[in-house]
Amino acid sequence: SVRDKMATAASAVLAESGVSGEDSFCTFYATVSARAYIGCALSTPHTRSISVCVQHRQRLAAACTEGWPAVRAAFLEISAHDEPRLLGMHGVKFRSPAAVAQGLDEAFERFAGRRAELAERQARRLARAHLSKEELETLRRARHRLRCTRRFARAADRAEGTLRVVEAGRRRLEQRLAEEEHRRRKATAQKQLQADRRRSVERWRWHRRRDLTMEDILRGPPRKGGAAGGGE
Repeated sequence: SVRDKMATAASAVLAESGVSGEDSFCTFYATVSARAYIGCALSTPHTRSISVCVQHRQRLAAACTEGWPAVRAAFLEISAHDEPRLLGMHGVKFRSPAAVAQGLDEAFERFAGRRAELAERQARRLARAHLSKEELETLRRARHRLRCTRRFARAADRAEGTLRVVEAGRRRLEQRLAEEEHRRRKATAQKQLQADRRRSVERWRWHRRRDLTMEDILRGPPRKGGAAGGGE
């Protein structure tokens, strides 16, 4: 059998390496996919016998084809296998059957939603296998229209996002231009106010001159750039 052949091969390799017996050299374990039930693989217990490891794997692999109750029962059965660990080796300690069962049940419940999706997908796949060519073509066209609709919807979302970015940039530009125009008008008004204040001060100083005559007063202060009148 395969188990005996692997045990013989392992013994031969250990003998070539100068190690007497597989029980004093290393441990073995196997993994079996249980993704259809819990979404991950199950690992068999570590054992020093490759024959026992192969037996565990065959037992668990056969149970995976029979359904979850068989997988659960088989894993609980092989998890009860316990051997003393090698000196200096560190590994997972032996867990009680109750703890193993609780871990399996929790993993099975967590994967319930995904398991339903996989079952629905498998049902659709099996249903398509019995459709005629015309029905398959109709289904293909419907799926193509759905993909195109989703693609156009994504393109529309991207276009709307681009328009929002452009509109936001335009508003920022308008706001910046408005702020610059406001600052320019404020600066112009400030300059005009300063000029009016200077002219007011100049008029006040001109009216307080002691050398003004009645003719100068009637004529008024000189305009900017003109010469001030004085008495003779």
